[in-house]
Amino acid sequence: MELLDDSIVPERARDVKEEAREFADEYIAPNAEAYYESGEYPWEVLEAGMDAGLVARDIGEEYGGRGARQLRR
Repeated sequence: MELLDDSIVPERARDVKEEAREFADEYIAPNAEAYYESGEYPWEVLEAGMDAGLVARDIGEEYGGRGARQLRR
């Protein structure tokens, strides 16, 4: 079984899972080893995640988040 395979991910969370996977493939995977070795925090990745709407999804829009409800079982 693949980690977080779709059979165990609630349907309402599957779009978020796919967005996160695509983001990780584009922004995290290519540079993960370099960040790990340098010990530097990848601020540009965090900013890209914020721009993509993957950070602060459950924080109200009035506070700068997306206002999405939390994805719970």
